[in-house]
Amino acid sequence: MIRILLQTTIPAVDDDWNIRRYSLLRGYLASLEDERGKPLFAVTGRDREPDARGDDPVLSGLADSDFDEIWLFGADTGNGLSGRDCAGIFADYNGETDAGCPSRVAEAPGDAMKLNPRALADTQAYVRNAALWLAGHTSR
Repeated sequence: MIRILLQTTIPAVDDDWNIRRYSLLRGYLASLEDERGKPLFAVTGRDREPDARGDDPVLSGLADSDFDEIWLFGADTGNGLSGRDCAGIFADYNGETDAGCPSRVAEAPGDAMKLNPRALADTQAYVRNAALWLAGHTSR
């Protein structure tokens, strides 16, 4: 099973791009199965949790973790990663406009996904293929 970390660069703040705003993506990835009906991905979603030094222990230790992929959502305003975090790492909103957006976002939400169900299916196919490709898998 491919282990994916969905990670934001901000702490858990309700009125910001916290990891809960990516629940549609997380749920979709977690729902995908291989040809035998087994889950393709184990998905962990988390916000940044800096320690006393300002480092996020998961990001700083990513190279030694069990994760196969990281999908990093840069939602901060310029201070979302420490130097150690960076060293450990080598959409229209989030496609789920009903989840809302932070109050600082002035752009009106789009409705393309609701008006065109095929757009959501195409986006999900893209996400699935990207996740498999990033892990070095070519199976469908």
